[in-house]
Amino acid sequence: MCADISEDLIHYDVSLFDKYGFLLSKSNANGTPFTSEDMKLIRRRECKWNKMLMNWKSANKRMRKIIIRCRKGIPQTLRGKAWLYLSCANVTLENNPGRYSELVSQPGDRRWLDLIEKDVSRSFPTHELFCSDRYNGRKMLFNVLKAYSIYNPTIGYCQSLAPITSVLLMHMTEEMGFWVLVKICERHMPFYHCDDMVGLHKDFIILEELIKSNLPKYYRILAVNNVDPAFYCTEWFMCVFSRSLPWEIVLRIWDMFMIEGRRVLFRVALVLIRSCLSAVDLSDADPSTVMMSLKTLPDFVLEGDYIIRDSLNYKIGYLQLRTLNQRADRIHRRKVELKQTILDVNRKKRETMIECESSSTYSGNQNNHRNSVLTQSLLNMDDLVDIDADSISSMDESSSFCDCTLSHHDYPSIPRKSGTLEITSATTGTRRLVAVAD
Repeated sequence: MCADISEDLIHYDVSLFDKYGFLLSKSNANGTPFTSEDMKLIRRRECKWNKMLMNWKSANKRMRKIIIRCRKGIPQTLRGKAWLYLSCANVTLENNPGRYSELVSQPGDRRWLDLIEKDVSRSFPTHELFCSDRYNGRKMLFNVLKAYSIYNPTIGYCQSLAPITSVLLMHMTEEMGFWVLVKICERHMPFYHCDDMVGLHKDFIILEELIKSNLPKYYRILAVNNVDPAFYCTEWFMCVFSRSLPWEIVLRIWDMFMIEGRRVLFRVALVLIRSCLSAVDLSDADPSTVMMSLKTLPDFVLEGDYIIRDSLNYKIGYLQLRTLNQRADRIHRRKVELKQTILDVNRKKRETMIECESSSTYSGNQNNHRNSVLTQSLLNMDDLVDIDADSISSMDESSSFCDCTLSHHDYPSIPRKSGTLEITSATTGTRRLVAVAD
């Protein structure tokens, strides 16, 4: 950590940092030194990218060519400017002169500022920009996050915004980084950072569909062991892999992410899932073993451009993604409705029980007898359908409320046979009586 090294030494000895600005250590080596052939290739790509950025209006019409170049990797010297143009933040920057400075000068919400201050020092503490207060990195990061909390009060601040903003500030100025952050949150990660993270949960539904269609063997393993994407994929998606993979691979992923958006997240996730689960024997696996496998990346995955090259084998078209988005919207909406309905039932039941207990009309024995009769009458009703405590995530597009399952882990307060609920099927319109089961 930077705290173990003299600030004066850090200030004067640039050899302590690698080519990406991270503090060198035995366990932290970001790539191998460039050979003469590598340098020639880099120079050629720099010339191509520089020419393309200088004539961006005409180059922007050849989107396929831009995507191919992004997949090959953007030269480090032009990465910041390229990300600005690829995200279309350059237009927003030009149309809002002085807007960023105006936001920074405002006082901001104290509850967000306190959280931002705590997270600033935790964000990439081994990078030369953020490892010491001597540099402006921490101040820049604070300013951008503060400005965004004022610009988008609906979100305010989310902890995952700090690593995303840090990556941007490693390659561009404060103002540029702010507008690129705005575009990322609006275009590529909509509703990811709000309170309920609805965008993230919908993308988990999409990822499950992609695993099912592309990796059926591993989909069955994950399903049998009830391993949900939220358990292993949250940090991958929320931080765009910036905290999960070697830096050289992270930058290549971001190069593609800026132009292709969430498709890149899904493709890389598929590669990591397949690689992690194929590296171990899962014939008699339990949930903890599967989880540990997904958290441990095999060495071969981290070598060279394996992840980038292999991720391109998964074809996820824009039309397919739009269809999956619509499907995820329906499934998520149905889940929310079901959860809310169950919560309403629990609330009404508690109110009924409290009313019975507080009634002064009956004696204690009469109250017990009344409650017993009430409970028995509920459980003896005809056409009673139990909702198994399996997993609400088993819902699919064709499921009605009565065909779905409710996770006891989501609602541990729901006792077995706690009551009944009349629900109208989303697909057939029929009404059925449901008992909430443990």
